[in-house]
Amino acid sequence: MPKTFCRPNSCVLSQEYFTGLQWVSSDTCFYYEHLRLVLALKDQGISTREIARLSGITPRRVRQIVAGTSG
Repeated sequence: MPKTFCRPNSCVLSQEYFTGLQWVSSDTCFYYEHLRLVLALKDQGISTREIARLSGITPRRVRQIVAGTSG
């Protein structure tokens, strides 16, 4: 069951304008921690495939992070 994070009535108001799945961005602190993890593992000589497995992202995303692409 998803965790409820809406203030009272905000979910109802949102449902008036949107249907289906809504994406909510994660905390930016998590994003930077993730970047630091990937870069630290790469600096230790861990393979791209292993970094992807450990961090739960694709090898392609690992390569993007290492190359400095945020995108």
